[in-house]
Amino acid sequence: MREEERHKLKNELAESYLDAYSCYPPPVFIPIILVAQMASFVFYGLQLIHEDDPKNMLSWTTGIPRKSSLIFDVHKRIEIWRFFSYMLIHQGYLHIIFNCLIQLLLGIPLELVHKFWRVGPVYLSGVLAGSLASSIIDKNSKLVGSSGGSYALIGAHFAIVIMNWDELQRDWLKIKVNFLNFVASGVVRLLFLITFLTADLGTSLYRRLGLDITEQTSTASHIGGFVAGLLFGIPCLRNIRKKIWEVKLFWV
Repeated sequence: MREEERHKLKNELAESYLDAYSCYPPPVFIPIILVAQMASFVFYGLQLIHEDDPKNMLSWTTGIPRKSSLIFDVHKRIEIWRFFSYMLIHQGYLHIIFNCLIQLLLGIPLELVHKFWRVGPVYLSGVLAGSLASSIIDKNSKLVGSSGGSYALIGAHFAIVIMNWDELQRDWLKIKVNFLNFVASGVVRLLFLITFLTADLGTSLYRRLGLDITEQTSTASHIGGFVAGLLFGIPCLRNIRKKIWEVKLFWV
C-alpha cells in the first residue's frame, strides 16, 4: 500500500481527534507566513533605526513603517493588495511576537490535521475580513498586523469543537492512560480559547478607549477575523466523523 493511501485510510478510521494528526504532508502554509512576517519585520526594522520621529522608534510597542505600501489604508483601497499585505507589517516587538506565537501554537496543529489547502483559505479569509471590518468601523485609521489571520485560527478552533465534539471528548477523563486526550479535549480547548479571548479583547478595548490615539488597537479586525474563521472553518475544515444531523445542518 502506498504511503498516501495508508495515511488516507488512517484518517478515515480515526476514532478520536488525536488519531487524525499526521505529518504527511508536513505543515507548509503557517511556516511560510511566519518566515514572511519575520523577514518583513527585520527589513522595515532596519529602516526604522533612522526614524526621525522619537515616538515611532522601533521598541516593544512602537515602530511602524508609515510609508510602506503594504499597510492597509481605507483611502487607498483601490490598491487591492493592501487588503492582505498589511498582515506582514507589525507595530513593535510585542505585536509580532504575540501574533507569531498564536500562529505557531494554533496554526501548526491545525495543519497537522486539516492540511495547508484548508487552513490557508481560512487564515486568509480572516485577514480579508479584518481589513473589511476595519474599513467600515475604523475609517480614519490604518491597519497593520496579522491579528485578523490569528483570530481566524482561533475561530477555526471553535469550529473544530462544534464539528468534532464527540471525537474530542473520547476518553478525555482517562488522564492516566493518555494525558494528551485531556489536553486536546473540547472542554479544555473551550476554556483556553474563552479565557484568551476575554483577556485579549479586554486589553484591546482598554488600549482603544483609555490610551493615546497612537497606541490604539483595531478591535474591528480582531472580531472580523474571528467571525470569518468560525463561519468559513465549519464548511472548509475536516469533520472527522460526519453524522447525519451534521450534514443536514451544513446544508441549512
